[in-house]
Amino acid sequence: MNEPAPRRVRDRQVLLVAAAVVLGVGALALLALIVPPVGDVLRRAPVVVVVLVVVTLAVLIGSIRASLRRR
Repeated sequence: MNEPAPRRVRDRQVLLVAAAVVLGVGALALLALIVPPVGDVLRRAPVVVVVLVVVTLAVLIGSIRASLRRR
């Protein structure tokens, strides 16, 4: 009967994560413009897809571990 309340994500946390993602993508785009070899690597390899998969897996693993710790 007495189940713990689910953890609420605060608006501030969401905004901080969104800002970090935007800054990271912007920094990578700027780096690709300033350093031509970096831009070449990003255009040739599916780097963005690989990074998205890795980040998604990290988030999923983190949420599963947090869920298991609460039990």
